[in-house]
Amino acid sequence: MTISNKLDIGSSETTREILLTQLDFKNYIRFGRPQHKPNPNTTFLEWFIGFFEAEGSFLKWSDQKQKNRFFIEITQKDVQLMYKIRTQLGFGKVTRIVKQNNQIYWRYSVYDLKNLTRLIWLFNGNLITVKKQKQFQIWVALFNKTHNSDILFSRKKPEICLKNAWLSGFFEGDLGFWVQSKDIVLFNKDNSQSYKIEMKFYITQKNEKELLNKIKHLFQIPSNIYQITNESVTETYNRLETSLLKSHLLLIQYLTKYPFLGKRQILFNRWKRVLGYRTKEYPITKKSIIKLQRLILNIK
Repeated sequence: MTISNKLDIGSSETTREILLTQLDFKNYIRFGRPQHKPNPNTTFLEWFIGFFEAEGSFLKWSDQKQKNRFFIEITQKDVQLMYKIRTQLGFGKVTRIVKQNNQIYWRYSVYDLKNLTRLIWLFNGNLITVKKQKQFQIWVALFNKTHNSDILFSRKKPEICLKNAWLSGFFEGDLGFWVQSKDIVLFNKDNSQSYKIEMKFYITQKNEKELLNKIKHLFQIPSNIYQITNESVTETYNRLETSLLKSHLLLIQYLTKYPFLGKRQILFNRWKRVLGYRTKEYPITKKSIIKLQRLILNIK
């Protein structure tokens, strides 16, 4: 099957396009880079900012002397990913967290002034979501006041695009995959059989409709953004989803160039294998049906 609107990730760019789409790491490399990391992996830094915008938090608390203490953290079940973040950045701490029902999570965190300042240089001017920009602006203002520093908040906001790894990081935190596990075989009028695969990817956000519209455009998604309500609260969320094959193939092309860095890559690989049943003709046997059903049930 041929898709005419192919994603051209590697095409030449004008200077204006580069300025609009690239994240800027000059200040981080000059002022924030650890000495033992002389050549930081900028693709990882792009991914990390996107992932932090999806899963990370800017936090503060007051100690016994009512002095503000600042920290950032990311909490996940994927221990290897947390250690990968620490290794790539060259600083931070990973700790084991036991939550309700004895579920084990792992937390990457930074508490010390020196490394928090490094992260400010990294995030400043590179955040894309409205929510994280607002949180960061307030957090930096309090940080400056507490530590008598004068780091100027940058209002610069890069555009999301398919030419860096920001979306890969953001998707690793917030993109969902779904496949219908029932009625996967269609019985045709001529008594032949074919696979009937219903699948989609989706992303849900509190507000951030502008961001979702840009993702909709990048992946050529025809469906509209709609609102859903969390079952436990009355808040509404915006959701973008698509079952369109063309959009799925564009996603695969992008995530092949900028893959996930954690266990979500395993889930994505399974979803991608199921997608193959929509683009190729596989023989339908009892054994192959069971194999496909088992694969689908492992996409959660």
